[in-house]
Amino acid sequence: MNANQLRRHYTALRDSGKLSGSIARAVRLRQQRDDRRITDRTRSPIGMLEANVARRSRPTLLSLGNRLSYQFLTEAQNEFRRYRNWSDGATAVVDLGDEVYRHSPWRIEETGDRGGPRKRSTFRRGVLVRCYATCPDHREAVVVVGNMTRRFRAPRGFRWDVDARGLMLRTTRRGAKLDRFDEYHPDAGDLIFGGPKFVVEQLKAAAVRRRAAAAVARRNLGLVRAAEREGAHVCLADSLRAGNCRAGTLDWVRMHKLDASRHYRPSEVLRLANGDAMRVSIVVAMAIKRHREEMRRGHAELSDHRA
Repeated sequence: MNANQLRRHYTALRDSGKLSGSIARAVRLRQQRDDRRITDRTRSPIGMLEANVARRSRPTLLSLGNRLSYQFLTEAQNEFRRYRNWSDGATAVVDLGDEVYRHSPWRIEETGDRGGPRKRSTFRRGVLVRCYATCPDHREAVVVVGNMTRRFRAPRGFRWDVDARGLMLRTTRRGAKLDRFDEYHPDAGDLIFGGPKFVVEQLKAAAVRRRAAAAVARRNLGLVRAAEREGAHVCLADSLRAGNCRAGTLDWVRMHKLDASRHYRPSEVLRLANGDAMRVSIVVAMAIKRHREEMRRGHAELSDHRA
């Protein structure tokens, strides 16, 4: 019962002579008892299970991925050929309103000013695409992209879950090739075009890269300062080479208010590590390794810095 219902209930009890004291005190005590009952239930095994199911049932934002982003942006450009400046590209959003998507799986978003007092334009145009995932059951993930809904069963030995970085596939098996709690955060394109088997391949490949990168990190972390003096910098591509998924890396970048398109000094990145110190140190070690290879051959490949 809400507060108004409780007041009416205790008013009726007082009028019948079954309540002594103020109605406000009775309402406050009843609400405290209800709060304790809810808290106790949440802490129980059944309550924790229900809370986890509710958490996984909430729509969690899912990145579109490069292939889907290009597909939706191309579709918008073909439909509106006279429009220019699609600098914002295609962006995933969690939007449950079906009214917007009745005729199209995306909608155009325009921001900025076409020209201020100094005639400087900040106008940007892109498309917003509904893209989210839920997994009430660990065995199946439900992915919604625009007007399309797809269901993906978890392969044997793996399960779907949701954390702060979004939908993820994880394993709890110990084995020669995978460590316990190895995980991978796919984007919508990984699932639509590759399916769960492709995500498992990415998870295993990332685990292999992470173990190899960890060995490199142990050898090279003592050389961070020397590498900085040589001009070594860390970029997004170094994180992917270290075995981290794109979604997790971009989430870490946003959390620390960094720019994914920029390069940063190794010591600057390590200062932000906090609880991710081991993974960040592996990324720094991969950046140093890449930098020294560039110094050895005398030039840098642009593809090594693009992600």
